Amino acid sequence: ILELLRAALGERDRDVVEAAVGVLGTLPDCRAAELLIELLSGQTHAASRVAAVLDAFPAPIADLLLPLTQHPAPGIRFWAATLLARYAHGPDVQAALARLCDDDDPKVRKAAVQALGPTAGAGLARVAAKLVKDPVFYVRAHALRVVAALDRPHLAGVVAPSLGDPNWWVRLAAKESLMAMGRGAEPALVAQLDSPDAFARNGAAEVLQNVGLLQDWIRMAAGNGGDPE
Repeated sequence: ILELLRAALGERDRDVVEAAVGVLGTLPDCRAAELLIELLSGQTHAASRVAAVLDAFPAPIADLLLPLTQHPAPGIRFWAATLLARYAHGPDVQAALARLCDDDDPKVRKAAVQALGPTAGAGLARVAAKLVKDPVFYVRAHALRVVAALDRPHLAGVVAPSLGDPNWWVRLAAKESLMAMGRGAEPALVAQLDSPDAFARNGAAEVLQNVGLLQDWIRMAAGNGGDPE
């Protein structure tokens, strides 16, 4: 059946190719995955459709996807990063995704840091800290959310400067990430209250209010008889 399906993938009729892709996705055989990956690499059929089938493939295929991280086409490297997300707990996959975080294509960098996010690997904080300063705004925004997902409030200092980012989406990601970090982000937020950037000051004040720290300070001041400090 695999040889028949291989022949079907080479048909000019897209409906025949689509039917073959669907059948291959139901076979728990790595040889079926190899045919799908070959089709994805050749870029002759809708990449999103092939990727969706590979993402739900019934057998683990991380070792087959890893070579795609070095494919010359950035679109294929993007799909490699996206598809490797479900295997990101493996050290080889983490290493490959970390390399893609330095890719020339911003979409690949974004997909790579997103894929790494849930793993919280030892080097992820360093990778994400670098990407929060990426020249492309959506890479910065995704990197900020990854830092927040690490659940390490001491990294708030990496996120807080982005409250003054020139891009609105990045500022929003920074605010939401700092709110997710909660009260542990207090020192980093307080530091931004003295920022020369109005966006940074305003964002820090908003987060301090939303996580309840401002209310705590008001109560403390009242209890101290209005102590100036």
